[in-house]
Amino acid sequence: MAFLPSPRLVSTLGLLIGTSGFSCYSPALAQTATSPAHQSPGTMAPDIVVSAQQPNVETGIDRKSYAVARDLQATTGSVADVLRNVPSVSVDVDGNLSLRGDSNVQILVDGRPSPQFNNANRAAALEALGANGIERIEVLTNPPANFKPDGSAGVINIITKRRNGSHAASLQSNVGSSGRFNLSGTGSVQIGKLGLHGGLTLRRDLRVRHFSDDRTVTDATTGAVQSTSHIVGNASDSRLAKIATLGADLDLSNVDRISAEGSYNARSDHSTFAETATEGLNSGLSQSGRDRPGREQEISNSAMLRYHHDTEANRNGITLIAQRAQTWERQRFAITNSTILPFADPTFQNQNLYRNQVTREISAEYVGSLPGSAKLIAGYNLQRDDTLFDNGQTLPAAAGAAALPDTNFTNIFRYGQTIHAFYGSYERPIGAWTLLAGVRLEQADITTHQITSGQRGGYGFFRAYPNLHLTDKLSPHQTLSLSYGKRVIRPDPEDLNPYLVQQDPYTLRQGNPGLRPQEIQSFEAGWSYDKGATSRSATLYLRSARNAFTITSTPVSPTVVLITEQNLGKSLSGGLEVATAGKVMKGLDYTLSGNIFYNQIDAANLGFTGTRSTFGYEAKGALNWHMTAADTLQINLATAGKRLTPQGYRRGYVVMDLGYRHQLRKNLALTATVSDVFSSRHDGLIVDTPTLQEVTLRRQSGLVASIGLSWTLAGAKKKAAEKFDYEK
Repeated sequence: MAFLPSPRLVSTLGLLIGTSGFSCYSPALAQTATSPAHQSPGTMAPDIVVSAQQPNVETGIDRKSYAVARDLQATTGSVADVLRNVPSVSVDVDGNLSLRGDSNVQILVDGRPSPQFNNANRAAALEALGANGIERIEVLTNPPANFKPDGSAGVINIITKRRNGSHAASLQSNVGSSGRFNLSGTGSVQIGKLGLHGGLTLRRDLRVRHFSDDRTVTDATTGAVQSTSHIVGNASDSRLAKIATLGADLDLSNVDRISAEGSYNARSDHSTFAETATEGLNSGLSQSGRDRPGREQEISNSAMLRYHHDTEANRNGITLIAQRAQTWERQRFAITNSTILPFADPTFQNQNLYRNQVTREISAEYVGSLPGSAKLIAGYNLQRDDTLFDNGQTLPAAAGAAALPDTNFTNIFRYGQTIHAFYGSYERPIGAWTLLAGVRLEQADITTHQITSGQRGGYGFFRAYPNLHLTDKLSPHQTLSLSYGKRVIRPDPEDLNPYLVQQDPYTLRQGNPGLRPQEIQSFEAGWSYDKGATSRSATLYLRSARNAFTITSTPVSPTVVLITEQNLGKSLSGGLEVATAGKVMKGLDYTLSGNIFYNQIDAANLGFTGTRSTFGYEAKGALNWHMTAADTLQINLATAGKRLTPQGYRRGYVVMDLGYRHQLRKNLALTATVSDVFSSRHDGLIVDTPTLQEVTLRRQSGLVASIGLSWTLAGAKKKAAEKFDYEK
């Protein structure tokens, strides 16, 4: 379908280009002013009845919301599988998430932080959690002030399915290749003024990966080669996740509601790891092997109590929240080291890694209407984090010998953080424009205690995080958007621990107590067109960072590399993101999105001269063929180009997923999916420095196939539409 930009669009873009040097951001593929997803955070939806089908993509002044019902991977796959198909989002072979090429993303579940998704092990959590309970994914690249400012790339908010009637139930059962399966059920019931809802999930997943590492260490002065190594191996993880959720809403009156929610998530992981290393030194050739079977356990639980008082009969009012979340994780490995050339008897050692994180929060928020259709949000949030690390490792010992502690890798470390935050946000229409402006004021105090060595540290800082959003309704089908935000990345507690952790005989990891928060300023401008089934959008974005984090690799011997994090200095990134959706013909529709970006890194403190820069790209698309009223075939494609890192780059990839759904009955569907059809999902990292040249490749082993049944039962709907609250 052809379309032309409106005269107002041409003149406005001309003004923007002339005054700011850049234009365009995307409010995007569709827009609904009354959707609960786009009401002001912290509010409750008005009592309305919604009978229309929810759009696949909705755009608000501060976010984009993607419904996942049409993504067939959502029926049988994990959260990581679904996020791979969301525009702007990428997930690598290990489950690591990035947004517009930036891995510093804050993940929320129903508007609240979840510790399991915001720590060093969140990749495994994303791959272990089934996606069939997800309603939609919200992406906020410049979140407003009532969201926490953590994460340079922005926020991904996972909205779960909730009750939509006086009583409702659903069941899903899936089986997949290599023993994978998923059983889950949800239900809700309304008893007078009391509403209850809950769910149970049991999911088993298997992840098999092959890896290789080729490394050359050279002398910084002479340039002579000191050593070469070639490492190949396999790793597998058999994960079993058990999840339970329970919630209740009690209406004390027409204007007062008390809500309580709790969740329990237990994940166990049985892993195998085997590698063979061939090393070339000045003294000759050697070969060794390493087996590291292990077991990992992670248990997360959370509890939330919420009180809301409606002051204006439109769900605006006062909200008080108290919540607590805890995640503890234990990893145990039994390691066998073998020497093949020259031959020697094997040695044995154990490694135990323990982490316990507790987060407590209280918050108060007011949402009210002002004259001129304006809205005010004001609030306070107090957050306290306490994290304990207890790491232990034994010295290599012969069979039958006593296992003695290795003091180089055995230590206890404590971390504490307290954040006081005051925020305010103001929204109002001004003619054809809508303004949303706010600021968040935070005082953060951090303490560290390396108990084993007696080292204490800490620091505090006060920061203001302003944000601004503007949208202009150029015509009934075209919208212009502008936004600005300031954000922060706080160091992970583990990255502040100065003690060493041995990842393998050739790689050590060490925290940096001097690591400081990274600060980011983000600018966006864009345009969108939406009419019927056709939508188009384009976004220009720019991010400037100081004290940027980077993982560096430094040789500490001819055969061992030390990995740590440093404040890089400055970095500049930006790009153009485009998206389009529509129908090719009756029964055949498509979605396409792409991102062309530029990275510039100041790497002078890493031994390079000046800056390093590169261009890269990401693209993905889906084709949906509705063969009959009951049959749908789906094809998903994703590709990415080379991406710059401070000491090298990451390789690109091309991946295809397939899905098929047959509607057996109105409330019963059969779904089959195949993920990574050509086994092409991989992660390649190249390091090229004056002293270290390294090529690391990790590849997923084979495609993943699943087939499953989904059944739903819904009772009479309530008057009120589904309510989603956004507590930050």
